[in-house]
Amino acid sequence: MSYLVLGIAAIAGFLLLARWLTTTNPRMLGGIAYVIMAGRSIWIAYGLPLALPFYYQWRSNRLRRQNQDQNQNNGSDNDGSGGGGSGSGERQEKARGYGEGNGGPMTRKEALDILGLKPGVSNEDIREAHHRLMANLHPDRGGSNYLATKLNQAKDLLMGQ
Repeated sequence: MSYLVLGIAAIAGFLLLARWLTTTNPRMLGGIAYVIMAGRSIWIAYGLPLALPFYYQWRSNRLRRQNQDQNQNNGSDNDGSGGGGSGSGERQEKARGYGEGNGGPMTRKEALDILGLKPGVSNEDIREAHHRLMANLHPDRGGSNYLATKLNQAKDLLMGQ
């Protein structure tokens, strides 16, 4: 999409330049040609390479933000930091105090919350909820190892294994 906008802008710029060239006083055009030919616009030759690192940094930051937003929307655990990072789902689980951050083993209430169940559910409901969540959060499908482990722990705790 950005290439389309850039192409349209380039065409519009070219048309405006052509219109300006056809309506401008020839003496002014001669002055501009003299500045270009005399080498007085050499600052462009120096300024463009100096501007490239800033452009690449801006582009890199923009792409990183887009990837992070996309990963958060998809629930992926890759935060653009080169692997092994905690995804948005993992941050949410840690913020709620499940598992390793609360200093103790998982409680039955935490297990029910993780699987999205209410107290008094059957083993079949537990299996179904585990299967449904694991289908999206399994590490082989781009999910988090942490969340898959927590889902398995919750299922085992609730089923009494």
